[in-house]
Amino acid sequence: MKKSTIILIALIFLSAAFFTWTLLGSGKQAPTAAQNTAGENPPAATESLEGRTSDEGGVEVSVQPLDVQSNEWTFGVTMSTHAGSLDVDLAKSSALADERGNIFAPIRWEGTSPGGHHRQGTLVFNAITPRPDSITLTIKDVSSVAERKFMWQFKGQ
Repeated sequence: MKKSTIILIALIFLSAAFFTWTLLGSGKQAPTAAQNTAGENPPAATESLEGRTSDEGGVEVSVQPLDVQSNEWTFGVTMSTHAGSLDVDLAKSSALADERGNIFAPIRWEGTSPGGHHRQGTLVFNAITPRPDSITLTIKDVSSVAERKFMWQFKGQ
């Protein structure tokens, strides 16, 4: 056999072995809760918070907490109206507050641009640490409503 043929066969074999190992994993499995006896705590389940809706001034605003566990807290926001235009800049008109009165500005809005009758997207905040007992999201100046407040209480606190 030629040297190039042997190298080609070896590369095919190594590639097949690598892909098999990747698809099947390295053979290690995460311990189950019953096996976790080394004093380690299993990861906390993501807390599910109910969505809130404000239907004032001819505009419906709905907010759903998506993630309040990671380094960035995210809130899904949808707005709908049949009169006027939804021109509010949500990154500038929104704030998150804890029960101690600390105010946190969003770090960004990921969603539709101002204007139109329907908007949706995600407000993103840095996580609040230590974790508060409750949070309130305020969105200002949507239609003729000066402030819309959406409050959540964390479970077990």
